[in-house]
Amino acid sequence: MALFTTDTHSDLRVLIIDDVEGVRDATVACLEIAGVTNVVTATDGEAGLKLISSQRPDVLLLDLFMPECDGFHVLKQLSEMPVSERPDKVVVISGANAPCVSQGLIELGADAVLPKPFRLDDLLHAVTNKSTSRVLIN
Repeated sequence: MALFTTDTHSDLRVLIIDDVEGVRDATVACLEIAGVTNVVTATDGEAGLKLISSQRPDVLLLDLFMPECDGFHVLKQLSEMPVSERPDKVVVISGANAPCVSQGLIELGADAVLPKPFRLDDLLHAVTNKSTSRVLIN
């Protein structure tokens, strides 16, 4: 995937839930390279769930391990929401890269699992790819 394209994704709404400010900022910057400008962030799962309810993002980038309300809790809550109220695509971004963990996350409702550290082109592919087939990106 070319990093700089004329194809923009400015209409795509993305929510990043991650407790690490540097990761959030870097991810926003990466998305801006692809023309994704409608990005909101949350520092924990509870704040993220509120944003999902109020803004219904197209794509959720979800960290797994956060204090208080983690990514597992968010996945559980999403599974209980009507399809019309949850993001079209959920991409879990995690340092837990074991294949069995990734498969378990897919079974919990993630559409893709992107291991940390991730490559820019893998992130952009995970967010902008129209397909919602469930995959492990590595």
